[in-house]
Amino acid sequence: MKPILILIGKLAAFLAAAYALQHYDLVAEYWYVGPAFGTVVLVWHARTIRDLVSAPSLGFLGASTLIYAVVAWIIMESDSVIPEIPEVFDAGFLGVMIGTALLPVAHGALLGASWGRVKIAIPCLYLTWYALALSGLFDLDITLINSMSVWQGLYLLFMFSPKPGFLERK
Repeated sequence: MKPILILIGKLAAFLAAAYALQHYDLVAEYWYVGPAFGTVVLVWHARTIRDLVSAPSLGFLGASTLIYAVVAWIIMESDSVIPEIPEVFDAGFLGVMIGTALLPVAHGALLGASWGRVKIAIPCLYLTWYALALSGLFDLDITLINSMSVWQGLYLLFMFSPKPGFLERK
């Protein structure tokens, strides 16, 4: 298949998930946030239809669901779990920090993503997401742009973009 058609299909999967998740309720609907984004990652990762339904892919889909469930639980239960949490490290901060570390690790462990890319993606994803949050981007009322879709777009960028030149071995 032509590379441009494959890219269009991958972007369509991301936009469909962003559209579906723009009105999610953090905890009540975590059961579809994890699978929705896990599916997008699988679409971006898969080279064949068989790749989409392989045991590692299904394992990643389960891991994505559980990771988002943990993030949602941390955000909703943070006062009872960590009663004296400093304001700088609020529940959203901790949830994003943990999810940002766990999903790329699951991607590496279950789908064979490069560990070098995983090690670079985690801090880059974390820093750019928080820079955008501090910029006020998430306060704007723009369709398809919310903190969830931005995080997912950054994840896809850092995990699937072509290797930058500074990472090339000489």
